[in-house]
Amino acid sequence: MAALFVWLAMLSGAAAESVTLRCKMRGPEAAFWGPLILTVEEDARHVHIDMLERHPGETFDYWDGALAPVRTGKIPFGMEPPPVAQFVKFTPSRIEVGFRAVDGELLHWAWFNRSALRAHGPACHWHSLWGFDLADNESGANSQQ
Repeated sequence: MAALFVWLAMLSGAAAESVTLRCKMRGPEAAFWGPLILTVEEDARHVHIDMLERHPGETFDYWDGALAPVRTGKIPFGMEPPPVAQFVKFTPSRIEVGFRAVDGELLHWAWFNRSALRAHGPACHWHSLWGFDLADNESGANSQQ
């Protein structure tokens, strides 16, 4: 019920300009997950991820400060995702998303190049902390709150 309230509150906010782009995944599991379609609303501090090509119907939503499930689309295997503490951070060079367990343990941290949002900008490249050979970047993720 609380997650529904958070979701409805976010939807009722002022309409933010959004940018949609195709983002190539990096790492050994990229072929399985395929490219992502991202919709970024900077003013709302929201990133929506759609996995149209390899996993139609699977979507994820990251809202900065939300305590809600990240997986918002089709749920594989009928599993109900738990609420997690989400974050979205805009730095000069990249946009970071992720979530922590309610006890603060980092469960996922990912980022893509912010420059891809510009008209005629470079291609978007998605990097992820889990399973994509980026464990050496974990120290940067631990600074996220």
